[in-house]
Amino acid sequence: MKYKIGDKVEYTSVSSAVSKGQKGIVRKVSNDFVGVEWDNAEGHSLGGILANNNGWEVSVGNIRLVEVLSKKQRERKIKKIIKEINGNKDFKESFNDIDKEVKSWSDTKVKGW
Repeated sequence: MKYKIGDKVEYTSVSSAVSKGQKGIVRKVSNDFVGVEWDNAEGHSLGGILANNNGWEVSVGNIRLVEVLSKKQRERKIKKIIKEINGNKDFKESFNDIDKEVKSWSDTKVKGW
């Protein structure tokens, strides 16, 4: 896939949802579509990823790369997104909360955790 989470992109087509020239950050990548958090667009949460409902999934053919991030920059952006999704907890904190909850279940509910 040409686009990765955290890439800055620009919309290059005409749409009723996103204006041509609109810029945003890639938040979700799937087959032929990319979920983008647009700077100025009313949309949806990209399946719960965004809290501010300014996301739209667009065809990879309708965007172009504006800014390529280094691996370290991309990791920081992904960690920031995870914190936003998980109520400002980092991934490790979120995982530990889930792990504690699952371990508190009886063996009849979950086997092999």
